[in-house]
Amino acid sequence: MTIKQRKFADHYLADPKRRANRAYDMAYGRGPEKSANAARVGGCRMLRNPRIAAYIQEREHEVTRKLQQKYEISEERIIRELARVAFTNMGDVADWGADGVVVKDSSKLAPEAAAAVQEVSQTQHGIRIKLGDKRQALELLGRYKNLKLWVDKKEMGLDDPLTELMAAIAAKRDIEPPGVMIEAHCQAPGMLPNPEGG
Repeated sequence: MTIKQRKFADHYLADPKRRANRAYDMAYGRGPEKSANAARVGGCRMLRNPRIAAYIQEREHEVTRKLQQKYEISEERIIRELARVAFTNMGDVADWGADGVVVKDSSKLAPEAAAAVQEVSQTQHGIRIKLGDKRQALELLGRYKNLKLWVDKKEMGLDDPLTELMAAIAAKRDIEPPGVMIEAHCQAPGMLPNPEGG
């Protein structure tokens, strides 16, 4: 991989919006003779380069591993937190009856119940207790790849959650998914000289 290609990949990774055209401009510069379309096509060409794609993927995996270690993120921990929200009931945090509502002492709550509490606040009408979204937690647990208790009516057949999200957004807007658009833009032959040449 050339120095400019590595610079492109590093700029691409540093951009939260992952704009290949912007990374291309940063790495190769855009003079008055180069158009925005040329930068877009050049950026797409760079993303299709196997060495650059492998470098980007390796760096993304490295960042993911570091974040998982730093914050102790694991599949098991995520499932456990979802289960806490999904299976905690209001009765675990408060008692109610004819005499009114009594909030349980937070120091005496089971860790599972405490983790499910999203909000406790004093209002002019009394105390408000809000638990995490039980329905959403149950849905996420049910869709978990190893449980697979239910699937959408329209099975997408995609493994990557980001790709699924982009496809869902594209479907709602009645447009091509971004990956398809990039490929279409990248197919334009002869738009730029070979970026490896400078």
